[in-house]
Amino acid sequence: MDARRHAYFLCVAEALAQCQLLELQLKFHISSAFELRAKKPYAPVPFKMTPAMAKKAKKEHAKAPLGSLIKYFERLSDSPALVASLKKFTKKRNRLAHALLAAALDYEGELDYGKADSLTGEVEMTKETALRLNDEVHAASLPWIVHLYLDVIEDDKPAN
Repeated sequence: MDARRHAYFLCVAEALAQCQLLELQLKFHISSAFELRAKKPYAPVPFKMTPAMAKKAKKEHAKAPLGSLIKYFERLSDSPALVASLKKFTKKRNRLAHALLAAALDYEGELDYGKADSLTGEVEMTKETALRLNDEVHAASLPWIVHLYLDVIEDDKPAN
């Protein structure tokens, strides 16, 4: 494999890896929220699910695709802007996984260097967006996730 072909596919692979890490971060957020709610029902984690929805999400989120993870995350988040960014990102991730991976190949499976050069910027941007969103999802759990590990929430229902 020549160096330019290798560089293009490495660029795509790195971007896809960041997309997978974002999915893992969403799964961690969701499972941590469920674990904290089970441990401390009055924990300060946003929780906008019916019992039936929570049961389904708890059971299925580990194998859920990105779109479903975002729907579950939306119910466990107080950040509509982040949810909107995640939904918008789904289209970019799908384009990367389903179109950009092979878009630079000609009919014989050889790299079309002109196409590869024109697509590399979009691939890099998708990677950077995945990195940023990963950080934002992580930051969204910081106000409450400490309670899961440090056991600092009282067992009593908060006074209203």
